[in-house]
Amino acid sequence: MRKILFCALLLTSGLNQPVTAQVPRGTSSSVSTTFLVSDPGDAPDPDIFDDIYDPPTLRSAIENANYQGGAHSIVFAAGLTVIQPLLPLSGTTGQVTIDGTVAAGKIILDGSLVSVNTSGLFLIAAGSTVRNMEFRGWFSGISFAGGATNCIIQKNIFTLNSTGLHVSASNTLVGGPNPEDRNLAYGNTVDGIATAASASDNIIQNNFCGTRDGLTASPNTRAGLYVRGQRTRILGNILSGNQGPGLEITQAAVNTLVRGNIIGADSTRRAQLPNIGDGIRTSASGDSIVDNVITGNANGISILSLAAGTVIRGNIIGPNGTLDSLFGNRFDGIQLIGASAVIDSNVISGNKSTGIRITGYGGAVVRRNLIGTDPTGTLDWGNTSAGVLIQACTTTVGGPSPGD
Repeated sequence: MRKILFCALLLTSGLNQPVTAQVPRGTSSSVSTTFLVSDPGDAPDPDIFDDIYDPPTLRSAIENANYQGGAHSIVFAAGLTVIQPLLPLSGTTGQVTIDGTVAAGKIILDGSLVSVNTSGLFLIAAGSTVRNMEFRGWFSGISFAGGATNCIIQKNIFTLNSTGLHVSASNTLVGGPNPEDRNLAYGNTVDGIATAASASDNIIQNNFCGTRDGLTASPNTRAGLYVRGQRTRILGNILSGNQGPGLEITQAAVNTLVRGNIIGADSTRRAQLPNIGDGIRTSASGDSIVDNVITGNANGISILSLAAGTVIRGNIIGPNGTLDSLFGNRFDGIQLIGASAVIDSNVISGNKSTGIRITGYGGAVVRRNLIGTDPTGTLDWGNTSAGVLIQACTTTVGGPSPGD
């Protein structure tokens, strides 16, 4: 029987020592192997067909995992800190879990020596997980083939790339319901995180885009989060400190849910961490923008002429998230430019121009909002200009019920 070498961890008398072990390879895809990367170099496996994992580099680990087929894991020796490939790494053709935990915190995958625009990791197969790595110096830290569905991306740092993370497959979980699983995407020269038009049903949750610590700005040059594709759920992220908008939703996106995010404030919800661009800028159809804090940006929300069917409900637009400071957005709280939207049950106060500006034909409905007042309706928290400025046809403000 042929055998493949891999590294395991032996725990004896409090020591954490890598040792070499032999396990049966078995038939292709029948054995799950953990490949321990202990060499920071970039050498490939000189003979992938001899079933020996050597040298123990990341490139060799990916090659051997691909050759075996099936589901495998890649981990890193505790003393490693940085891996700098000289050429693009192979895509992962099988399901793989890559855990970058090392003594220093996260292994750094640095693409500054690679002369072509490429991704740090390219996931080809479905069901892979990448966690606790730092990606820097790449065209995108991680990218996906269309078939790489149901992947999980958690606890990573994406910085000094063109785009930090480019999600081009469906059903991807970026972050998760546990805040400790957040990814940090900051200091990238284009967007922090971007999704492709071909990607649908992705969840982007509890991540920081534009800040490394939730308190100070580390801007992405364009958007914190740039969304295309269908049915993206954007939940509980901090999209603050960017040079462009905190969140941009393009015409290619459909039925995006934006809920519970902080856009233009810090993680405490009390202090400003503004985006230079708008908080949210959308030209998409079917957006639901619900229960967010949107303050300190250019315009809080801009709904552009190609947008349709937008619902804006239950947001704080202008005040901070603890409702004890009136930062305001620098221009309008909400601007609609020839777009249809329902604006319902928001607090829209303290903005430096109008609370709501409606221009062009769109068929907007504005009801049950607190505009220029505190949540009790008793304090003057006025917007600098008009509460609602209408330069459009077919606009409904209020309704037949006194509650409207």
